[in-house]
Amino acid sequence: MFTTPPPVPPALNSAAIHISDVTSDSAKGSMTILNNGGAPVTARGICWSTDRIHYEYVPSTTLTGSDVGTFYANITGLTSGVTYYAKGYATNSAGTSYTSEVSFITASLATITTTHTRLISQEQRHKAEDSFPIRVMQSLQQEVYAGALVEFQQQPIATPQTAPMWEPSAAY
Repeated sequence: MFTTPPPVPPALNSAAIHISDVTSDSAKGSMTILNNGGAPVTARGICWSTDRIHYEYVPSTTLTGSDVGTFYANITGLTSGVTYYAKGYATNSAGTSYTSEVSFITASLATITTTHTRLISQEQRHKAEDSFPIRVMQSLQQEVYAGALVEFQQQPIATPQTAPMWEPSAAY
């Protein structure tokens, strides 16, 4: 006589979930269910937290006819510049299994502060032209073209050659 063993919680990929497409207020997570544990998977997705204690559960957005394979979930409503902790989950009648936890930080706006050139002396302006803030501004200009979120605010700067190309208090 053959007896079927009772179901166990689903078996998930031993590696942590994969987080991608992180923005200032959202991210996308993916995980793989290797085995349903002998019972249909009734819930699956990503759970996330800022304190590793209180988790928000986001169901998978993947619609398939199978309860095993790779699944995706969109994490929305996040706050910019915050560290989040996430793990994948899958539930069947025997219980819930979780992947390893990963952390990610949502994107945030960089702020560049400039100085009105009329507020500094000619000698100070010449020193400022070779100073660190100008190099930082030139570096961030390249990051803007790479898709970084940068907010420029008008405050005291260095040189009229670099400051006028950015609009005060404009987001680029």
